[in-house]
Formats: sequence, C-alpha cells, structure tokens
Amino acid sequence: MHLSRGEKSSHGLQLVFQGCEKQFACYDPMANMTLVGLLPDGETPEGWAAVRLDGNPWNIAHHTDVAHDWTQGLRREWLADAHNSVTLHLPS
Repeated sequence: MHLSRGEKSSHGLQLVFQGCEKQFACYDPMANMTLVGLLPDGETPEGWAAVRLDGNPWNIAHHTDVAHDWTQGLRREWLADAHNSVTLHLPS
C-alpha cells in the first residue's frame, strides 16, 4: 500500500500491525521513500513491504548493517506491546 498525505496535513496517523513481535521501517535517501514491513528472519532484505511512504516521517538516520548483500541501510525497529501488536505513530 502506498500511503500519501498532503503537504498541509495537520492530522497524525497510526499504523497498527497485529500478530508480530517487531516491525521495521527502512528509509532510502536516494528515493526519498520509507518502506514499512516485516523481515522474516530480521536480517535479510527478502521480506515484504506493507506500506510505502514518501519522505522520512520518523527521521530515520541510524545506519544498520542488515545483510551481507545489503551494505548499509537506514533502519528503525519497534517491538510489540503486551497484546502482540506494534503501533506506529506518524507525526502530523
């Protein structure tokens, strides 16, 4: 799903992923795009992206080695709560 919000949006948004232990987002500065999805083993890029967002809404700047064939990525992770869900808050 590609999620696009207007430039003048003043409303926040929550993305809720149920039944997962963690969730990740990777920012690609070349494409100015953030992908939110699940990586099956947590370290390889052969996962899937659930949501594609324009820009870098969480200001992801941490370089992480994610796999031997994926040299460096800008990545952030969130862990599930007590209800086995991850809620991501998109700023307004």
